[in-house]
Formats: sequence, structure tokens, C-alpha cells
Amino acid sequence: MKTVYVPNYYTRFSCIAAACRHTCCVGWEIDVDREALVRYASVGGDMGRRLAMCIDREADPPCFRLTPDERCPFLNQNGLCDLITELGEDSLCQICSDHPRFRNVLPDRVELGLGLCCEAAAKLILSQTEPFSVVELSPDKAVRERYAHEEMRELDETAAELLERREHLFTILRDRSMPLSDRIRHIFHHSDVDLSESTANAFKSFPQIGAILRDMERLDPAWDTCLDALETLTEDPLCELDRETTVAYENLVCYFLYRYMTADATFWPDAHRTRAAFAVLCTVIIHAIHRAVGGKDLDSLCEIARMFSSEIEYSEENLERLMGEVEDAVF
Repeated sequence: MKTVYVPNYYTRFSCIAAACRHTCCVGWEIDVDREALVRYASVGGDMGRRLAMCIDREADPPCFRLTPDERCPFLNQNGLCDLITELGEDSLCQICSDHPRFRNVLPDRVELGLGLCCEAAAKLILSQTEPFSVVELSPDKAVRERYAHEEMRELDETAAELLERREHLFTILRDRSMPLSDRIRHIFHHSDVDLSESTANAFKSFPQIGAILRDMERLDPAWDTCLDALETLTEDPLCELDRETTVAYENLVCYFLYRYMTADATFWPDAHRTRAAFAVLCTVIIHAIHRAVGGKDLDSLCEIARMFSSEIEYSEENLERLMGEVEDAVF
């Protein structure tokens, strides 16, 4: 079985359920995996009848039938899940059990993380004061069962080099004796990326970045307001970063590096260049929008990060488009 690794804050996450302002049970298609379908078919009584009515088995893949206002049919008016309250947490389908977690599978390991699109996860990630690190997850029974089928294989040379480079970038980011802007410049230097005088110029100007984002699929009308504000900026974002507390932005760069440096099943020799630049650009965009809309505190930053993640990270098309723009900029 492969070893499971997680960020050092991972085990401190817990769902805030009814207190969540942006519940994942509204507006998202909820696929029902094969194992859950089998379990649900064995449920009797009123809940069994509800399950039979609320699952579209003809869809590919099968999914819950959302209500006209796009709510999960099992999300009650108190903001709680009827499946959990009546059948327990083990009754959840895999996508609900996993969210907001993500996983990257490498030949010799599985890396788990928390996605920024969840407001509780975003606050946990950005509020960390302890420097970011990757740690081995204690192999409890549930973890062993989940990843027992993952066969351990030796890392190929490219994947091994990518992990080594990523850890070196984490080491740079943890050196708080330097301003964050200098640490980011070191990241570019060690990633063989030619950084111009202005980070915005390295990736196109903010108005151009805003235009690219506006040309993508958009979910929340509030995102348009963020893009309007972004397109008005002209300052060098790295200089601006140093005028604020930087730990939250350090955490952001680490999050994007951890999630995307190993996100593919196969790697190419220059992957580290695109992924390092992508991690910085995402952080710069979030910081720029937060500043442009007049955000002043951690809570408002968490909301901008959550919205960015929902709009970009959780749209495969948008993510590929932005990654492609970064690749064009650095090569």
C-alpha cells in the first residue's frame, strides 16, 4: 500500500455544516458512486423511498436530482444533511465524503489536501502561522482500506526530481527572514523562469489577466465585480505584498505548489517551471483582487480565495486555460 501524505494542517479540518455560508450542497452536481448506489438500494422505509426518487440512475454517472433551486434533495432547511442525521456519516456517497479534499496519486505515494473552495478549509489554510510542511498521515483503518488497492511503485526520475524541487521551493518559502517578494523571486530563479521587473508584466498586465478570466466560464455574479476591480490595477503586485502581513500569502503559494506540482499522473521535464509560475500567479491574482475591492482582513481574503478557487480550480476548462496562459508566458 502506498504511503499517504498531507499538509501539516490537514487533520485539523472539520466541516462547519449549517454555519457554512457557501454550502457545497447547493449549486453543485452530486455524483453517486457505484458502492453508494448498492448501499442506498438496501435502505428501507421512508428514506429508502426518498433515495429511490432522488437518484437519477439514467445519468452518466448517476447523480442526485437537485431541487429547482439547485439544492441537494437531502439538504434540509436547517442546513444539515438528512442522510447523515438519519443514516450516519458512513452513508454519504464518495464525492460528499471527500469534499473539499483532493488527492494526487504518485507511483510511491498518495497526497491528500484540502481545497480552497470550502470556506472552512480556506480559513484553516490561510490562518496558519506554523510554516507549511508535508507530513505522513497516520495509517488508520479507514485510510488503509481506502488506498489498499494502490500499488507501490518506484518513482521515475522526472517525478522524483519534481518532488525534490517542490521541497526546495517550500524551504525557500519558509525562510521568513526574507520579505515574501524576495522569496517569490527566489522561487522563479530556482525554477528557471525569467522574471521581468514586474510580475504583472511577466504574465501580461492586470487588465489583460482580467480579460482572460472574464472570457472563461463564470459561476457567481460577484466574480464579475472582482474582475472589474482587478482590471483597474497597475502596481507591481510583489511590492504591494510586502506592505501587508504576508503569512497568509505564503500559505497560498504553498497551497498551490502542493496541489499542482504533482497533479498529473505523468510528468514532463519542465513541469516545475509552469507549476511554480502558476502557484505565484494565482496568489498574485487573489492578492490583487483583495486589494482592489478594498479588503482589509483575513476573513475578506478567505472569501476572495474561496471564490477564486470555485471559479478556477473547480472548472476543469478554466483551470486548463489559466495553466495554458502561464505556460505560454514562461516558455
